[in-house]
Amino acid sequence: MPRVNRRRRAPSDSDRRSDLLHRVSRAPLAPARASNPAMVDRPRLGQLVSPMSLWLLTLAGLGCGRANAADEPPLAGSALPVAVASSAMDPTPATSVPERLHAAGCPDDMVSLAGGVVRMRRDHANVQLDPFCIDRNEVTVAQYAACVRAGGCAPECLQRRTCSSVPTRTAWDEPEERQRASAWCNGNRPDRQDHPVNCVSFDEGAQYCIAQGKRLPSAAEWEWAAGGGEARLRYPWGASAPEGAELCWGRPHGRAGTCVSTSFYRDKTPQGVLHMAGNLQEWTARNVDAPQQPAAVYGSSWWSIDDGYVGASLGGVGIAAERSEVFGFRCARGASRSAAIR
Repeated sequence: MPRVNRRRRAPSDSDRRSDLLHRVSRAPLAPARASNPAMVDRPRLGQLVSPMSLWLLTLAGLGCGRANAADEPPLAGSALPVAVASSAMDPTPATSVPERLHAAGCPDDMVSLAGGVVRMRRDHANVQLDPFCIDRNEVTVAQYAACVRAGGCAPECLQRRTCSSVPTRTAWDEPEERQRASAWCNGNRPDRQDHPVNCVSFDEGAQYCIAQGKRLPSAAEWEWAAGGGEARLRYPWGASAPEGAELCWGRPHGRAGTCVSTSFYRDKTPQGVLHMAGNLQEWTARNVDAPQQPAAVYGSSWWSIDDGYVGASLGGVGIAAERSEVFGFRCARGASRSAAIR
């Protein structure tokens, strides 16, 4: 796979469209150049995005559709139907953010978000959300390994006796790509205990959350959290596109993997949720009304270099692999600790 040209000038909309379309092409893999994981070709975005998803991503993130949340009409009086995501409504009166954080009763490692109506980036459907809690950080290697030791988690590789406690292999279709991409799995790296766990499948992520008395966030919850709740931000931190080293992505220099979970505080929502635009793409819960649909991942990762893709991926990305070096997860729960669901 040819290396992507890292432009030094600010890319135009046409540049971003061309760059995205180039990187989703299913070009044959180039031979590995070195055993150093930093020199191995990065995963192909084309394996993550279906043709329909690509079209939607192009509209959502590259200026053909919704360019900024401020350009959208207010949700009040909208002709779009509102889907109710949960039957329980917020019983607390309108209060300041600190009072809501206290009233919601979220654990210290989670962030409280008040309920509201989120307009989904992909299909522009309106979804009503109840208050909920979401993990401040992505789940780390150390946290996942502790769940395995406690008997709450059992990765498939452990059952096959091909790993100790953390997944160490990807699941791309091509054997060559699978072998090379697995070099980036943090389960292979004893020095990455404080990095987010990657190469986990949807089922493994869901089981971890259940073991903690939580669940995977729904797609609507993830988008609501990434946009700062009622602020409806274009990016987790605001309206400006990322330009350099303010988040864990592939600019201004390519990375050899994930970043420490507590780094890059620019990639933070107003409520304090970290790394929703970089580090790893994250599993979300399946749609209970359409269980036949595959699970989706949201957000961008350490290998992304295009700000248009970073913005578009906050609206979800279709996937073609069960586990990947750019997939991780975080957990959520209802503010009233509702039963965990998958």
